[in-house]
Amino acid sequence: MYMLDQRTVVLSDVELAKKAYQLPTLQGRPRIEMMEFEGVRHGIMLTSGQEWQEQRRFTLRHLRDFGFGKNYMEGLILEEVDELIEWLKSQEGKPVSINRKFYLAVINSLWTILAGKRFSHTDPKLEKVFELLIMSGRSINPVFIMFMPRLSKLVPNLSGWNKIQDLIKSSRHIVTDPVKEHTEEFTPDRKENPRDFIDAYLGEIEKTTDPNSSFYGSLGNASLTDVAMDLFQAGSMTTATMLTWAVLCNVIYPEAQEKLQKEIDEVIGKSRPPSLADRPK
Repeated sequence: MYMLDQRTVVLSDVELAKKAYQLPTLQGRPRIEMMEFEGVRHGIMLTSGQEWQEQRRFTLRHLRDFGFGKNYMEGLILEEVDELIEWLKSQEGKPVSINRKFYLAVINSLWTILAGKRFSHTDPKLEKVFELLIMSGRSINPVFIMFMPRLSKLVPNLSGWNKIQDLIKSSRHIVTDPVKEHTEEFTPDRKENPRDFIDAYLGEIEKTTDPNSSFYGSLGNASLTDVAMDLFQAGSMTTATMLTWAVLCNVIYPEAQEKLQKEIDEVIGKSRPPSLADRPK
């Protein structure tokens, strides 16, 4: 089928789709001009070939080093859960936007791994990060800009092209500011014992001597910003939306909520929070 001028193949069989995604020839990324900053895009989500392989391999390895998928990450999440529960208790009897709070909790967990800091959910800086991420995702209709970028650039104000470019530029400060702080504070000790993902990445840039590598020099610095933005954009919206959907599902189907609560009480009890170790039970 054609989506405007883009020829598109749709796979609607699950097993066939799995096989297709295992083929290197089908793992490339399309160019999406509206997501580029000053005509260039690095990172993971919208790159292909050697750059994608290098950035993906490094990111997965070091996210695991800093707790992603491990018990340490579980501790970070439980910190956010505790603050979320206290806030919910204070809002009893009032209508609440739980989606927003889920966003803040998820962004905070990511921020801890990336930049080594955690914020209170009421911290203005965390609120600003949330606003920028949500604005960049919801403030425009991207279909026209995505499929007809040349035409969009001819009427940039009318199409929303200028608006999304301004949002991309603004949202990049989410990560460029902590990267700048880390760069100024970077020492040989931090290179050997990185505190967080940004430290580890700066160490990789410093030791890279191959000019063809995506970690080399100024390209490495640009890639760091885009990788961090990819993690925020891909990780926060998906997780927060799924959690919000789960809450809504339990509200609409109270019999399912009762069944869920009963199982939690029987397996975990009320004296401690749940753990991934409980999952087999």
